[in-house]
Amino acid sequence: MSSKKILIKVQTDILSIFSLGVCILSVRALGAYRLSACALLLVLLPTHSMAEALSAPASTPAPVQVQVQCLDGSAELKNTLDKMQSLSTEFRQLMTSADGHPLQDMSGVMHISKPGRIHWATEAPFEQLVIADGESLWLYDPDLEQVTVKSLEVNLTNSPAALLLGDSDSLAETYKICREIVENTTRISLTPLQIESVYTEIVLAFVAETPTAIIMNDSLGQRTVVTLIDAVMNPQLDTSLFVFDPPAGIDIFEDR
Repeated sequence: MSSKKILIKVQTDILSIFSLGVCILSVRALGAYRLSACALLLVLLPTHSMAEALSAPASTPAPVQVQVQCLDGSAELKNTLDKMQSLSTEFRQLMTSADGHPLQDMSGVMHISKPGRIHWATEAPFEQLVIADGESLWLYDPDLEQVTVKSLEVNLTNSPAALLLGDSDSLAETYKICREIVENTTRISLTPLQIESVYTEIVLAFVAETPTAIIMNDSLGQRTVVTLIDAVMNPQLDTSLFVFDPPAGIDIFEDR
């Protein structure tokens, strides 16, 4: 067991939609960090502290807000998500700071199946595995030799994962949903109605009802882009993908 210290859990009070459970930040002994994603999509621990975000001089003028007409996209989003019973895709996730500096670049594969089943695996050097079996969420870090077990229902309620796996009927009560079409891509933006939300906007991109990207902008200006590569809608998935069998000798932490 290495001396790398355990995970810092980030709880959010938002999201009845997309990207997966809770994300965990592992702090390494040499100062590097890694982000464990949870079913697509991910609640991210801000790299900059809130104090840093508020440290700008008071004289700095506020940015000009440009009003853009919102074309209601709630019906289209509901229709698209209702058709999605399963999804299989490779992905690349890139997180950048408010000034555009890259913070993390990771790749992996994801499989989801309704109701509430997730298989999310990232490649080295950020190797992690997230499994949801419909009842529990397993966050496995091979490098730390530990797994954390969470309640799936609670974590989907407070995460973007519910966008793909949860109740699409209630999205309009939680978000302002707008749509636009750019060339052959439909972009659905979800702006939380609650001021306290961690994310200021989540954008889902679709081509012919197949998701191609998820973009998340947080309240500190950080931006996470998850690009879905060769996504397949409604494949037949082996149920063993959603079963986690803990390796011998690892530490198991219950956090339900």
